[in-house]
Amino acid sequence: MSITIIGSIRRVLRWLGWAVVGALTLVIITALLLTLPQVQTWVAGQLAIRATKALGAEVRIGAVAFHPFSELELRRIYIGDLRGDTLVATDRLRVNGLQMDLRGQRLRARSLQLHDVRFALATASGESTSNLTQLLDKLSSPDTSATPDWKITCDHTDIVRLHFSFHRADSPPLPFGVDFEHVDVRDVHLRGHQLHVAGDSILIHLERLAFKEQSGFQLDQLAGAVNVSPRGMHVDQMQLRTPRTDLNGELRFTTRGWVAYNDFTTEVMMRLELDSSRLEFGDIAFFAPDLEGVELPIHVSGSVRGTVSELKGRNMDIRFGDRSYFTGHAELTGLPDFANTFMVVDVEELHTYHGDLASLPVPPFSDHGKLQLPAEVRMLGTVRFSGNFTGFPHAFTAYGRTSTALGKLRTDLSYQRPTDSPVFELRGRLASDHFLPGPLLKFDPLVAVAANIRLQGQGRSLAAMHATLEGDFPLITIYGAPITGVSANGHLEPKRFNGSIHADDEDLVMHFDGLADLTGQWPEVDFKAQVQHLDLVAFGLVRNQQISTLSVLADARGRLSPDSLEGYVELKAISYCDDRGEHDLGDVLLTSDRRAGRNLIQFTSEAVDAEIVGDILPTKLPDAIANVFYSAFPALRNDVVYEQDLQDFDFSIHTKHTAPVLALFVPGLGVDSGGTITGWLNSRTFGIGLAAELPGVTYGDFQATDLDLVADKTMDVLVFGVNSPRQTWRDSIWLAGTSITGKAYQDELDIAMGWRDSIAGTNGHVAFQGEVRGMGALDLDLLPSRIHLGRGNWETTSSTRIAIDSSTVFLEPLHLYNAGQRVSLHGT
Repeated sequence: MSITIIGSIRRVLRWLGWAVVGALTLVIITALLLTLPQVQTWVAGQLAIRATKALGAEVRIGAVAFHPFSELELRRIYIGDLRGDTLVATDRLRVNGLQMDLRGQRLRARSLQLHDVRFALATASGESTSNLTQLLDKLSSPDTSATPDWKITCDHTDIVRLHFSFHRADSPPLPFGVDFEHVDVRDVHLRGHQLHVAGDSILIHLERLAFKEQSGFQLDQLAGAVNVSPRGMHVDQMQLRTPRTDLNGELRFTTRGWVAYNDFTTEVMMRLELDSSRLEFGDIAFFAPDLEGVELPIHVSGSVRGTVSELKGRNMDIRFGDRSYFTGHAELTGLPDFANTFMVVDVEELHTYHGDLASLPVPPFSDHGKLQLPAEVRMLGTVRFSGNFTGFPHAFTAYGRTSTALGKLRTDLSYQRPTDSPVFELRGRLASDHFLPGPLLKFDPLVAVAANIRLQGQGRSLAAMHATLEGDFPLITIYGAPITGVSANGHLEPKRFNGSIHADDEDLVMHFDGLADLTGQWPEVDFKAQVQHLDLVAFGLVRNQQISTLSVLADARGRLSPDSLEGYVELKAISYCDDRGEHDLGDVLLTSDRRAGRNLIQFTSEAVDAEIVGDILPTKLPDAIANVFYSAFPALRNDVVYEQDLQDFDFSIHTKHTAPVLALFVPGLGVDSGGTITGWLNSRTFGIGLAAELPGVTYGDFQATDLDLVADKTMDVLVFGVNSPRQTWRDSIWLAGTSITGKAYQDELDIAMGWRDSIAGTNGHVAFQGEVRGMGALDLDLLPSRIHLGRGNWETTSSTRIAIDSSTVFLEPLHLYNAGQRVSLHGT
């Protein structure tokens, strides 16, 4: 029996051996058959038939290249969707180490290579799922209680020339930007490892991802650990490159689903940790269409949180333009609508200048408009600011310290400008130890200023701002003279002030209260001022003097124009001190009024009283008088200006105590009180009249008593005369009966002069006739004349010609005879 058992065992073993040999032989034969192209083509056809039957969608496989125990390569693969459209197509798919679990819906491979791929994802009209989801659902378990997603893993992935698209039929396309309902990405190159796909979530360690999207967005490289799902995207150790952007750091987008990207600015939560990076806002515009057309490259590092519309930045370092940068923290609500964005900014340091600010784009960005700045910003040069900034671009509060080319400022200011108005409002406090406001206010005399003021104003620019201010000015420099101890309270406009100013300085002690308007050619005023001390030398108003000070009480109202005074000016207790001593000038009152329909100017002082009735233009009076005299001579007609502003007035002057005034302005000249000067002028008729009766006139050592002066030009005749009964020189020499008379008509002159008596008994009479040949050119004939010098009479018995041409005088032979004596003069 044992022999029987042993034999049975041997037979079983022989059978098993032959079975193993047969199976191995079958495997080897099958493997060898599968290496044959005809067999591989037949297998591909059978796989496509079975896949088409299982999916209910067309599947085609052009060829299968199977290498036993190594890799599977499928060529010219086509997979349609349930509607008969293309879902996936590829020229070549190569898989190493493929493992498939249909029941568990799992795919695993060591490596995957795809070349020339077309992936057309779409959601048809009226449907909520894509063609891919529908196809995968058909492969899922028939148990509807649990339909897990397919899970795909791959150690190494390499995709070359992928064209991916997704279109949702019920969603209208966006006119600009990446439309996540209508994506079309071409020329995709992807290389990575550790790919995990679970449903609609993808995790991969990217070595390189590059593509171009139909919107125009181009990604040159994305590397890092990437996790993408409808709930967001996370890129760790990110390196992102586009033609204009270079980002390094960590990026996280958190969303409720793919549809959130259609409203990127409000629905996509961002977390961005950036190392030194370059960002072009034009790339962000592809995902935030409101930024369409923007061009703004910046260099940035720091931490960013929130949505575009609710953005927070911490430890930010932002650099833009040629030399502008910002460091600090910021919170912005309202982007990308920059004009209506609310900002809370803690500025550690802001460094910028006009050129960089003027290059900033403003919405609508498609118009490529730039930020419009007041012209005064250029004058500030490089601006450095540290502090806090809260509000909108058109309405904000700025607190901090500012350094500019014009000086340093400490500000706590609120700025507001309605979006539909060019007028801004400014209010708050402003302080500076040294600032140069002259260029900003377009008032050059105002140089350095130190201030601590509260102000509230509005205007189109700083130079045109109207402001109410109150505060102290520890230093104001006007015309190079520093003034300390100034306080002000009032309303300030360009070259106009209405309020009070008090100055307590060694060069100026003054209190001013009222209006001073310098906007026109001549000031308009309504003020009272007490000037206790004004150093005219320090202010550069008087030169060549060691001492020049003024004190006065002033009360003025009206327009202080010398050609059209309106109102009055009253100066009391005028005192002036210079190197020669102190001059008490008393009181002065100048008023403008109307009398009998004519203008009336009255001047009252301790020196003279004057009255002018009619139309007078004092600044043009010298030219008017010159033209009146020129008009008497036809030879000067080319020098006469016939188109003149009308001046038609009468005047009268009464002398009083003139000595203090004349000693100050015309040293050596004296005019006795009680004199009168009257006259008239009409510039249209070229007429003038003058009559003066002066009891006494002195100049140095010379004195003339009862001086009468008459001049009159009517029509073409000019006559004049000067008479004085007595003239004295140094109280020891005197002349009596001095007279000078003359007449001019049609270029001809008649002049006679002489005196009747003297301390030495002298007398004489000299007469001339002449002709005016032009400006500075005159021919005179000395008529027979006589001069008695105490020892006989010196006489001329014939006419003598004298030719005057500018600075040259030519004298024909002049013969003077006195008994047997003769004097002859001849020459140039």
